Amino acid sequence: MSGLATAIEIVTLLVAVGALAWISWTARGKRRIGGGALELVGRLPLEPRRVVYLVKVADVVLVLGASERGLEKLAELDAAKLPPRFHAAREPEGPA
Repeated sequence: MSGLATAIEIVTLLVAVGALAWISWTARGKRRIGGGALELVGRLPLEPRRVVYLVKVADVVLVLGASERGLEKLAELDAAKLPPRFHAAREPEGPA
């Protein structure tokens, strides 16, 4: 095999790995857990160790606060009353 063919194979492999990493990175916020029973609808980092999550469970969206002390339920919302952007194109991506 020539040096040019080897270089082309290496570049192709690196592009494929980069594409897979990018797909994984962009899809990380669109997860369904437990066969669709739980869905991560939104995530808002506040500080390095503090995050607010929106988790849909059936017809309810839980607003959860996460910190170094653990998780705390901040609120419970009716999923039907959320703005349309939270309902758009959230397709299951297979096992999480």
